[in-house]
Order: sequence, then structure tokens, then C-alpha cells
Amino acid sequence: ACDQWIHGDLTDPKLLSDDWSDCRGAPIFHLAAETQIYDRTRDFERNSIAVTQTVCDLARKTGGRLILFGSAAVYSGAHTQYPATSLTELDETNPATAYGRSKLAAEELISQADVDAVVLRLFGVLSQRLATFPDRGNLIQAIVRACKTGEEVIVATDASGHPSMRDYVLDEDIAKIALASLAWA
Repeated sequence: ACDQWIHGDLTDPKLLSDDWSDCRGAPIFHLAAETQIYDRTRDFERNSIAVTQTVCDLARKTGGRLILFGSAAVYSGAHTQYPATSLTELDETNPATAYGRSKLAAEELISQADVDAVVLRLFGVLSQRLATFPDRGNLIQAIVRACKTGEEVIVATDASGHPSMRDYVLDEDIAKIALASLAWA
């Protein structure tokens, strides 16, 4: 959907000194984040804030809409432990993990940055590429495999009988939503 892609290191201050006049009005899709969400040694907030600040600066330079691929990890409370179909953007955000706090901090930075932006909070993204990760013997991988083979997926439940899973979204649907968000008021 894009005519031109620009790749760069968002931690390199030189990136902001480049001439961005050819990119006037171009959208910026912010997917940059630490992805090892269970690694307690990572400094998610520092990395997320530094990169998000650069992305906000680029959005101001180009005047293009900024699309942040956020995370449902910003929510908290018991209602997030089960299929989260009832969550809304107005629900409490008080993340329990460093990853969730970093995603919320990025959202807050964008809301204060005076840029045209949309935040998409995503739950469990399903992608065919997850099937190629042999070290991930998890539900997402099982669902992707079941979609290809037709095998049954048995979902575990907790002591209350609630499924031990969240809602999922396909990566191709996320791409469609991200492109559609470019036209949202």
C-alpha cells in the first residue's frame, strides 16, 4: 500500500537530521518495540520512550499520521484474565509488567506530542510466521497449526471453567485496520 519505505535506526539521532521533504504527509507505522516481553533484564521503558520520541519527531517533520501498534498489556484487572471481548479503550490501564508499562508510556508520550496519531491496542496476534518458531509450543502456534492441518485444539480452563486464553487477531486483519485508520477522523 506504500510507494516508498524508509528504513532507519530509530535510536540514531542522525536520522532526524535527514531531509524528510519527500515524505510530506506520509504515514508512519510505529511497530518498533522490545519483543522479548518476558525477559526481565530488558529496559522496556527506556527503549520504548527513546524510539517513540524519535517517531513523534518524525511525525512532526512530515505531518503524516502516526499509527502506533500498541498492546492490550496496558490493561489491568481481573477482567483481562479471560476472553477480553468486553474491554474498551476506557477501561483501567495499570499494566502489571514492564512491557505493558512501556507500551502505556509510549501512548502517553504520543498523546502529549501534538501529532496526528492513532493507537491500535492489539491482543494475541496470530501469524503464519509463528509456525516457524520451533521454541514456541504455545496456544498461538497450536491454533496456526490447526488452521493449516484441521487438527483439534483443546483449550485448557481454569478452576472456574473460564478458558485460559485471550481473544486473537490475524496479522492480515491488523494490516487492513492500520491502513483503514489512515482515513479515520
